[in-house]
Amino acid sequence: GTLDSAASSPVTALNCANPTVNLRVGNAEYALASEGPISIPSGSSALLTWTSSNATSCNATGAWATTGSKALNNTTSSTQSTGTLVLSGSPYTSTLTCTNGNNGVSASDSVIINIIAPLPWIQTTGGDVHSNVEINTPGGP
Repeated sequence: GTLDSAASSPVTALNCANPTVNLRVGNAEYALASEGPISIPSGSSALLTWTSSNATSCNATGAWATTGSKALNNTTSSTQSTGTLVLSGSPYTSTLTCTNGNNGVSASDSVIINIIAPLPWIQTTGGDVHSNVEINTPGGP
């Protein structure tokens, strides 16, 4: 018989490029993302954002609202909260590891979140309530 080249199945090229991952963390209220570390008040949460490329899987460990498999090969950032973090667990580390199963190479990125005791609420004589007010008392008489 003769070989019919049109009938042969195409060969799919495997992506064997090394994976990349970039994990950033920000204050959930203002969504300002950075490489960290950041400090947030006890009882609040941080917002994790990430991008990755050349990955066949991405796995989250540490301080995430849900750990495990995460979105991969995203060109726009994916986001997830850390969930509520408290002082007793500080500092927290969130890690995302992405692997390219075609070449067995992994890449990971971590961010650190420090927890600070919340500053007390202070009521001024005018009746206005302010949060996180720093009071500096002058030294000496």
